[in-house]
Amino acid sequence: GDLVAEYITINEPNVYATNSYYFGEWPPGEKSLAKALTIMANLAYCHIRAYELIHKIRREMGYHDTKVSFAHHMRVFDPANPKSHRHRLFARLLDYFFQGLVTRALFFGKFSRPLRAPAPVAQGEFCDFIGVNYYTRSTVSRFADGVRAGAPKNDLGWEIYPEGLVRCAGRLYSL
Repeated sequence: GDLVAEYITINEPNVYATNSYYFGEWPPGEKSLAKALTIMANLAYCHIRAYELIHKIRREMGYHDTKVSFAHHMRVFDPANPKSHRHRLFARLLDYFFQGLVTRALFFGKFSRPLRAPAPVAQGEFCDFIGVNYYTRSTVSRFADGVRAGAPKNDLGWEIYPEGLVRCAGRLYSL
């Protein structure tokens, strides 16, 4: 009704898929890149359908101030050694699999390999605002992340890297 006009459909879909189906740290505790990618694709598809449905329902109720998005967990993936080709490659791969793929699917309905939409999706814009959850930067030397040696850390052991918020916002803005 008239009490709510802004909606978040899903909180951090990439984190859920990664921790539950790639690292296996959350239920169901599976370790499969293929399943993690399938879950990301399904969550992106569900966001798009929810986006369309929320707009439709509120429009039929006579409201035209509806804003819908998702809470996107973003992080910076920097190579541990910027001169190392291998470290740069792994940083790009982690960025692509953790957030690049799902970002394009959620924002625009663009499902790029290896993500596959579970059903046909028309491309468009499926975010009325950008919701970002930013916590840290990952330092990459292999297909896993770490914390830069000597960097300040929070109570969870994550690097305190405020510049990363600016970098992530700039990236999203350029999409």
